[in-house]
Amino acid sequence: MEYDIDSIANMVKAFAPLTCLEDGVKTVHKHIVHQGLENDMMVVSALVEMYAKYKCIDNAKSVFNSMTARDVVSWTLTLFGYSECECRKDVLMLFHQMLHEGVHPNKTSSLGLH
Repeated sequence: MEYDIDSIANMVKAFAPLTCLEDGVKTVHKHIVHQGLENDMMVVSALVEMYAKYKCIDNAKSVFNSMTARDVVSWTLTLFGYSECECRKDVLMLFHQMLHEGVHPNKTSSLGLH
């Protein structure tokens, strides 16, 4: 069964408010890889956000680090994920890495530092 990118991103976001835990997130992740969408920035950003919401920060880091392209949205979602998991050192290191890679923070991404 083929899905379009918007459908996959919406499916990932739909899982976020539910009480399903790491297994459900990993199932969605496997489906994304199976569909060949692991390089789609919108889908992968939603996956990083979902892992972070479930406090699976190692998985969120792994997915983020595997991204071939990152925009301010993907950086911001990851910053907020690290912040939610109280990974303060990681938040600062990631913010510096974002700046080093030439991505300029916006108002929202700066909030992730608090």
